[in-house]
Amino acid sequence: MNHLFVLWLAVFFAVAGSVRAAQQTFLIQDGVRTTGWAMVYEDTEVSGPSFIGTASGTFQGTMSMLKTFSNMAPIAVEFIELAPATSDNFGLRININETVFNSSGQDWVAFRLETIDTNSLSPQGGSFHPGYGHIHPGLGPLTAPPFANVNPSSNTGVSNVYLSGGVFVDTTLQLWTGIALHQYEDLDLQRPFILLETPIGVPEPSVLCLATAGIAGLALARHRRS
Repeated sequence: MNHLFVLWLAVFFAVAGSVRAAQQTFLIQDGVRTTGWAMVYEDTEVSGPSFIGTASGTFQGTMSMLKTFSNMAPIAVEFIELAPATSDNFGLRININETVFNSSGQDWVAFRLETIDTNSLSPQGGSFHPGYGHIHPGLGPLTAPPFANVNPSSNTGVSNVYLSGGVFVDTTLQLWTGIALHQYEDLDLQRPFILLETPIGVPEPSVLCLATAGIAGLALARHRRS
């Protein structure tokens, strides 16, 4: 990657980060498909959302966006139904492609994606598509370089996906594809949910020392008892 381009991005987002965040709403629709859903986000964390819809079928289309992590805090985006559902149906089913910019000041050794859904479980839910807003890590497929491991890796919808097996270096960009989201729509209800993404950094040396000392202390205590 061009180092001048990375430096420019770092300066741009450092300046942007000093500006107060504003909440934005993006309608998940285009000239081909209207989903009846929207995404709500902070404009200092998410930028350039776009949607390419499919003409028919339960898979409605693909969203793309840039997510900038200026620190180690998680980024949350909310998906909301614009009106109560007029029938029980398969609901929101989209893929998300994210360009992820690590501007946090730390390298990441892992990453967690999770859905937060406080609605009652949809009676339409089953083993493959549970009755809450969920991620399908096996559809797309989900690729999240430099992480090699996606846990869980099956196609079953889950609320939590853990990425590991690589180091996401500070001030670098990566393209992640195939983050598949699904939420059922139930008659007369609106069932919003949140997608929360959290980077996990390399532990500070002081933290590692405390952890090592704690383990050593436990081992010594066990030895004395024996």
